Amino acid sequence: MNRVNGPRDCHLVEIFSGIQGEGIFVGERHLFVRLAGCNLDCAYCDTPQSREPSSECKIEQIAASRMFDNFPSPIPVITVCNAIDALNSPRGLHDALVLTGGEPLVQADVVAELSQYAKTIGLRTMLETNGTLSAELDRVLGSIDIISMDIKITSSGEGKDRLNDHHAFLCKAVAKNVYVKIVVTATSIDSEIEAAVRMIGSVSRDVPLVLQPVTSDNRSMVPSPGRMLSLQEKCKGILPRILVIPQCHKFMGQL
Repeated sequence: MNRVNGPRDCHLVEIFSGIQGEGIFVGERHLFVRLAGCNLDCAYCDTPQSREPSSECKIEQIAASRMFDNFPSPIPVITVCNAIDALNSPRGLHDALVLTGGEPLVQADVVAELSQYAKTIGLRTMLETNGTLSAELDRVLGSIDIISMDIKITSSGEGKDRLNDHHAFLCKAVAKNVYVKIVVTATSIDSEIEAAVRMIGSVSRDVPLVLQPVTSDNRSMVPSPGRMLSLQEKCKGILPRILVIPQCHKFMGQL
């Protein structure tokens, strides 16, 4: 697991302004801070460049311009804060600051510092997380507004049953506005998905669940519409709010 030595520097991948393409806030304008490092190795990962720290990162010059300046990484957290402030213009443009990865809780102290800073400039903060690092969640929970939590089923290719880790994480995350997302591939096992849904229901039946069909150039990996309809029906027998939402930003060709 890749960690920084303190809250003053961070391993950064990129900062940019864009449209949220996943989950229940799809379509909102968000300011994304992508941190490097991850504790998992999922077969369907769509940001493999974020798994390990790099010697370079990029920061968008003007919100949504898609023109970037390159900087060395690790980078001072104060530089990241200044970039957030500069890109958050005009005020009110962004509905949230999204801390994503990789797995942002690998750098929990940085997440805490950035989310606290976001409050000072009037931005709510969303944490996009794989939902396995519950001890690290304790360090940031007070300053996070929204949690987008993945559940990694064993057949995702990560190779380990992490349902107990997810349960411990969700028990804490329900203190915030939280929803759960499960990426579904053609090889995902229904019984694993149903077990995850029952786990969610055991914590709270008020948590929305997003079933997200995987985005892949390999069509054999993408579940059919009929499969998604069937899964939604099974899951709605356990939890009341089951949404099927693909990665909409991929359709738009957006970062």
